[in-house]
Amino acid sequence: MATLIIPDVNDRTVNSPAILVNSKTILNIYNYNKNLKLPKINQDILDWFKEVSKTYMWDEVIQYGHDVLLVAKIVMVQNN
Repeated sequence: MATLIIPDVNDRTVNSPAILVNSKTILNIYNYNKNLKLPKINQDILDWFKEVSKTYMWDEVIQYGHDVLLVAKIVMVQNN
């Protein structure tokens, strides 16, 4: 079963700052949060997912077809 929450930005690392969320996962998250059973993804659902993702502190939210790339800007801090 797909994750039913927006991916956590704090799970990203310098070596893996982004995650591609596929359309099936986006549809499952939407249906779960809206208590619906829509069979297909559409632009309204993608727009909803992108807006909600921004509230979860993702720095970049980029749509590619029916998938969405979530990107965190990771800053490395050197200790002296």
